[in-house]
Amino acid sequence: MKSGLIVASFLTLIACQYDEIAPRDNYPEEKIYLPAAKAAEADGGVYLINEITQAMPDYFPTPGAPFRYLADKEANTFEIPLAVYRSGVYIGESVTVEVAINRDTIANLIASGAEEWEEVKILPEGKYAIDPAVDIPGGKTNAPFRLEVDFGFLRQQTPQKYAIAVSISCREKEVNPELSTVVILIDTQIMLPVPGFEPAIDALNTKKVTFRNTSDYALSCVWDFGDGSSLKGQGNVEHVYAANGVYEVTLKTTGLYEDEVTCSKSVTITDTEL
Repeated sequence: MKSGLIVASFLTLIACQYDEIAPRDNYPEEKIYLPAAKAAEADGGVYLINEITQAMPDYFPTPGAPFRYLADKEANTFEIPLAVYRSGVYIGESVTVEVAINRDTIANLIASGAEEWEEVKILPEGKYAIDPAVDIPGGKTNAPFRLEVDFGFLRQQTPQKYAIAVSISCREKEVNPELSTVVILIDTQIMLPVPGFEPAIDALNTKKVTFRNTSDYALSCVWDFGDGSSLKGQGNVEHVYAANGVYEVTLKTTGLYEDEVTCSKSVTITDTEL
C-alpha cells in the first residue's frame, strides 16, 4: 500500500514539475513571416524569376509547390505561389494576415543607382492581382496565397525586367520585420526561347554526330537531322547518318509562352578521317 502511495505521489510531483517548467504562457510567441523573403536571401535579397523552371532548395513559398511560378497561356496567368508562415511552439487560433503591394520599396531600389537596378521597371498597376488577406487556420503553421501577373503582358515586354514587392502585416500577432517584405524580380527574357547547338563528328565513326544543345529558355526541343529523321530531346543528342552528304540540321524550340523559334546549321558527312 505504501509503495502505491509513493508511486502516485511521484507521478503527481512529475506532473506538477512539468507544469511549472513549461506552462503555455512561457512558450515562444508566434511570429508571422514570408518564407519567400528567406529564400531571397540566397540571391542578394531578391526573389529571382530568371529561369524556365527554378526549384527552391530549402524554402517552399507554398506548401507542396517547389517552383517559383506557374504559367498558363490559356488563362493568361503567370502565377507566383507565395505563403505566410508562423513560427512558435504553440500554434493557436486562426490568424488573419494582411497582404499589400509595396511600390515604394522598388522605387527606392531603382533610385539607388545600383547597376543591377538600372534596367528594372516597376510592374505596372493593372497587370497583376493579389489576395488582400489570408487566414492561417487554427493549429496550422501556414497558408498559401498567390500573386497573379498578366502573362501576355510579360511576353510582350521581352526582355524587360520587372519588379514588385509584397509586404505582410498582422494585427493579432507579431510579424518578423526581417521577413515581412519580399522583392520579386521577373526577367521576361525567359518568355522567349533562344535555340542553339554545336555539332561534333565522332573521330572513330565519321557518320556519327553529337549535337550539343546550347539553347536557353526552351521547354521542349525537336531535332530535324536533314535526312528525314527527327528526335525530341532537350539535352545533347546523337545521330548516325546512313550516307555521305551535306545535311541541314534544324532545332525547333518551344518557349514558356508556346513561341516556336528555330535555328539551322549544315553538317557535312564524309569518309575522311578526322
